[in-house]
Amino acid sequence: MSISRIKQRLIFAVAFSRVLFLRNAPQTKFLVKLLESFTVENVPGLGDINFNVVNFVDITGTSQRDDLVGDAEENELRGERGRDTLVGGAGNDRIFGGRGRDRLTGVDPNSANPGAGEIDIINGNNGRDTIVLGDGSNVFYSFSGNSDFADIQEFQTGRDTIELTGTLGDYFFNSDNTAIFLRANNDLIAEFTNGAFVESDLSFI
Repeated sequence: MSISRIKQRLIFAVAFSRVLFLRNAPQTKFLVKLLESFTVENVPGLGDINFNVVNFVDITGTSQRDDLVGDAEENELRGERGRDTLVGGAGNDRIFGGRGRDRLTGVDPNSANPGAGEIDIINGNNGRDTIVLGDGSNVFYSFSGNSDFADIQEFQTGRDTIELTGTLGDYFFNSDNTAIFLRANNDLIAEFTNGAFVESDLSFI
């Protein structure tokens, strides 16, 4: 007989390293929200396992398809392998996709002003990644002038994609295509470190 669902409380003392390392068997999937809980789906013989999460700051994922969501602290999320979805939440976060076709967001898209006051590092690493700078309603990092933006590192033109709200005409770029500005308020929303983009790398919603 298998147990279909288990609920546990996972607490890590603040005095120690607060990194949540995920390791899994094939077929299992992790859905982690540092603000609330994480769920391990399809555990062989057990089904789903739900945990409450306390005092963790950083997450390192698995080789499967993981959903990792940070909180208001300065989180570091690492997807490792697999087709992951990483969402940093509020705070100055560090997002590393790892191998796989990942979807990477530095902000809390549900906040009133996503990205306000934040400088998030977003690095897709290997794979064809989508870096999300808008959700169709908001332009992320467009609320505090040039003091909030996504620092996009090691961008691979022709492989990675930048997802933006609106149309191409809503934005302008610097001369070497290493910075994106919102035209409405001349606001820097992204700069590129160790890489540059071309217009065909941009996707609009």
